[in-house]
Amino acid sequence: MKTRYLYAAASLIALTAVTLWIPPASAKDAKTEQNIVVTINGTTISQSEIDAEIQKKLAGAEGKMPPEQLEQIKKTMQDKAVDYFVTKTLLTQECAKNKITASPEEVDTALDEMRKSLPENVTFEDALKASGITLEFLKQDINFKLMVNKLFEANVKETPPPTDAELKEFYEKNKKSFEIPESVQASHILIKCTKDEDEKVRAEKRARAEELHKQLVKGADFAKIAAENSDCPSKNQGGSLGSFERGRMVKEFEDAAFGQKVMEIGPVIETNFGFHIIQVQAHTPASQKSFEEVKAQIKKHLEQQNKNTAVRDYIEKLKSNATIVYAKK
Repeated sequence: MKTRYLYAAASLIALTAVTLWIPPASAKDAKTEQNIVVTINGTTISQSEIDAEIQKKLAGAEGKMPPEQLEQIKKTMQDKAVDYFVTKTLLTQECAKNKITASPEEVDTALDEMRKSLPENVTFEDALKASGITLEFLKQDINFKLMVNKLFEANVKETPPPTDAELKEFYEKNKKSFEIPESVQASHILIKCTKDEDEKVRAEKRARAEELHKQLVKGADFAKIAAENSDCPSKNQGGSLGSFERGRMVKEFEDAAFGQKVMEIGPVIETNFGFHIIQVQAHTPASQKSFEEVKAQIKKHLEQQNKNTAVRDYIEKLKSNATIVYAKK
């Protein structure tokens, strides 16, 4: 089965990365008129359904922010949640009208793909538990997205690929996005010391750092000294911090690292964390990616953008042809 519009479908109808499909109740369900927020071609959505969706999105946020801020966020999400239900209801109705379904085998295949995409140390059951959803809910969500993908395949026209002129224009307008910032690859040894320690202790720790510095200058193995003496977790990698750009480290550390010569053993410096000895393995200056280097990336981005636009236009057409009645409140 083609999956040309699957990503577009997920991005346009979901409020979060994982969205559970909650079937909208029909107009025949027992709902008070005061509780109904919107009616879509006879199918009603209640405020309690909207509240449940918002609450699901905000799970875990309560207690982590002021109540008044949480209430404001809920109000902001109201319109988005209503539009979410309107869109899903219309797509569900359209799938039913076109007799579009997804087989259990298709759902199982999608589940298998999800299992294969998980990190090696994460089981499918652990992932479900961490997300707070059940397998049945996940299957319903996959079933819905598979149906919607088929709906889009049948009704959304395939967009033409972007021209070279369009790719070049995008590159020129977004050139800054394709800059490679200056970076260094460095290792360090940390002798932990806080500002509130007394002068005697601080002097002893600095002296220890200076002694290690002397050993390194004389040719001692940096990784070995780091593994045996550093108070930073990076000691397990021989003190390696990998590559980093400006703005990632505290100023004193950054100034020293970006100012050192490659493979030089830098002098002992002090930060809020303590005393450091730095060795820079590589220093990469800032550069600009060429158009040819990013052409394929831009093409993929614009193709997806065009697909999203086509899907959005299709959904708007469904809305314009539907009978959607919002509650006066």
